[in-house]
Amino acid sequence: MKFKYMIETGTDPYHNLAMEQELLRHVTSSTTILYLWQNDNTIVVGRNQDVYSECMAEDFLSEGGRIARRRSGGGAVYHDLGNLNFSILCSASEQKLCRYQKLVIEVLERFDIQPKYNGRNDIVIHGRKCSGNAIYQEGDVVCQHGTLLIATNIERMVSLLTPDKSKLDRNHVASVASRVINLSKINRAINVESMIWSFIEVTKACKLESPLDLNRIRKLIDFYKSEAWVYGGKQ
Repeated sequence: MKFKYMIETGTDPYHNLAMEQELLRHVTSSTTILYLWQNDNTIVVGRNQDVYSECMAEDFLSEGGRIARRRSGGGAVYHDLGNLNFSILCSASEQKLCRYQKLVIEVLERFDIQPKYNGRNDIVIHGRKCSGNAIYQEGDVVCQHGTLLIATNIERMVSLLTPDKSKLDRNHVASVASRVINLSKINRAINVESMIWSFIEVTKACKLESPLDLNRIRKLIDFYKSEAWVYGGKQ
């Protein structure tokens, strides 16, 4: 099995989700794709979540934020440029050989960190979450994707993802924030760029050179931007 990588430089969530879906078509039984990307000022909700129950949607949108919906389940997440997203796209038959838990732990260990998988799709360090993950499958291709908190504005993240405004007091925010951690606080050598190259070095990936279907990507962007999908999860 060989890894090929793609690094996305744009930070638009609808484009990035469209690109992830397009890349599923380039997976083969012998090729796994590593997709590394960032969204700026974005909340991404899980496949079956209600937007208004999971985040302060109206306030966030009024401030220029963007809300997107992914194809996998799980909880809502906040993305800024202090967060790195990764997608591991492989054939279902190869999933056991490239489990995200093993890969992410190896990537972090290069920075003298000893992370653990908590069994709930999270990677933790000293009991504090630094990475949340989710999985979905299309046909015989599996997408394992997740986040890495590197230098995220955690206080903003916590306040935006709290559904009940009455809980937004200092004690609540401090309590939730104490359960997550930015990796840059553990090792100053960790930033988005160093994390990207750690992924590439661990996987020994080479750059993906396959041509992409730009027309299909444009249609997928329109789909991911549509109100029917973002707010209703309707295809």
